[in-house]
Amino acid sequence: NIKNVLLGSTTECYQHAEEEHKITRQVLIELQKYNIPCYILTKSCLITRDIDLLSCNTKNKICFTVTPLDNKILRKFELTSPYQSQRIESIRKLKNAGIDVYAHVGPLMPGLFDIRDLYEKLKPLGVRVDFEIYHFNADFNVGARFIEPEWKIFTKEKYYSYWQNVCSQIDKYFANIEHKVHLHPYDDYFKNKEGQYI
Repeated sequence: NIKNVLLGSTTECYQHAEEEHKITRQVLIELQKYNIPCYILTKSCLITRDIDLLSCNTKNKICFTVTPLDNKILRKFELTSPYQSQRIESIRKLKNAGIDVYAHVGPLMPGLFDIRDLYEKLKPLGVRVDFEIYHFNADFNVGARFIEPEWKIFTKEKYYSYWQNVCSQIDKYFANIEHKVHLHPYDDYFKNKEGQYI
């Protein structure tokens, strides 16, 4: 027996080609036939096209990535992905359709996010919010161009000190909203395979 199926773990299952070829939709149709729930990770607004299928099984769950970046910076990282406001609107549509959805905010990079602003935008959705820290100690290439110079030498002590402060801000603003913060170990991105939530 198959308990559930994960879609989009490493590759976006709602890429632009999906709009034409509808491969993900065909997969959802097959899963519905056998009453197999799915867990989808995405940052694409195209998922709202399949609300009719996703709403058929109450065990379906959607993890929707919400970028903390403003539109100008976002385009330096992701050339064609939806803007923050579009993603938030998609979450609202999924939630209103009765689909189990939560927001995955990330990556958080020093100086490129505003916790209070994120709180004001996400609170009306009434969904769980997970945050993921950008572990640029392990991969400091693209992100380095946009981060303040003082963070380019990010010692272990500074790493935890800075992010613990950010976590305190998150806990303050999201006190009445279910939330988690995903902080990767400083010295080894894959050290904890299950991730480290604080």
